[in-house]
Amino acid sequence: LTEMLQGAMHYVVNGIPAVRGHESIPRRAEQLLYQCSGDVESAIALAIHESELRWSDAARKVLLACIPFVGLAASTLDLLWSQLRLVATIASLYGHDVYASDVQYRILLCIVQGTVSYNGERSTVNLAAQQVSRVVVSNAVGLV
Repeated sequence: LTEMLQGAMHYVVNGIPAVRGHESIPRRAEQLLYQCSGDVESAIALAIHESELRWSDAARKVLLACIPFVGLAASTLDLLWSQLRLVATIASLYGHDVYASDVQYRILLCIVQGTVSYNGERSTVNLAAQQVSRVVVSNAVGLV
């Protein structure tokens, strides 16, 4: 999971050009700001609104989680992807350099809701990925 999170941060920030709606985070932030006439708070509200599940997406996610052996993992990865993209978009809208490793570290920490802490100069994407992995695995084990 640690290696997956480290690799995912590249795609979270840079996007997946072949997939519509998965452009780079700075590009997405520019689009949101343009749609909201430069108002950062409105752009953030729009990003959050667009990230909320539609009924068709919710049904797909529930069905995905029901697939034996791979469903729960795929559903968890899908949720992590969505959360990381939203947090990175908000960070970019607030002017943070989402390509910087310390910002990526903080983005990863945002999804574990304060269960790990910022370590100053020791903060790396690798360390954050390890911490996030521990929290995700412990939460998953707690569900079983």
